[in-house]
Amino acid sequence: SLSLSLSLSLSLSLNLSLIISYLFYLYSAYNGLGTLFECMKKFQSALTCYRQALRMNQKAFGENHPSTSSNYYNLGNCLRLIKNYAEAEPMLVKSLDTCVKCFGNDSQGQLQQLSSEGDAKVGESVSETTTTTPTAVIEVEHPRVTQSRNTLQKFYKEWAEYCVKQAQKRDQVKEKKRMARRAGKTEEELRE
Repeated sequence: SLSLSLSLSLSLSLNLSLIISYLFYLYSAYNGLGTLFECMKKFQSALTCYRQALRMNQKAFGENHPSTSSNYYNLGNCLRLIKNYAEAEPMLVKSLDTCVKCFGNDSQGQLQQLSSEGDAKVGESVSETTTTTPTAVIEVEHPRVTQSRNTLQKFYKEWAEYCVKQAQKRDQVKEKKRMARRAGKTEEELRE
């Protein structure tokens, strides 16, 4: 009876780990397909794959996991590429928030020590160094956090430029209509 329960317990834990690894590979396949579709400029197919990968990751790993952060990033960046800024922003913000939770922010980053000769030693604290040359300690942000921050900055810049262009187009259309009314043209003549 005891050996049977141990056997069942071991079997269940092995099956659970197999299911999780299966989900990881399936998620990776969806994510890879999304990237492929995005490169082919088939954005709707890419979005479908990215959304499926995100759903799977959320179920398997939860919200605060690096893979989930990657999904938010991929989905948000793809939406940014097709200028769907309203949907892209929350995805990119969520990606950055999740990255910071997973990897830390500026104040929790890895320490990088630079000696006066320019040698970099990542991960060492000041007390661990034995150099006699003066050193400066700077904090290095995790690359995934930096990537998310940079993409979000790029996103806001593109969105602002897009809004300005849309406003300019609206102003041009209004000006054409105003000029046409002055010239006595009808709406149909304006469309031609």
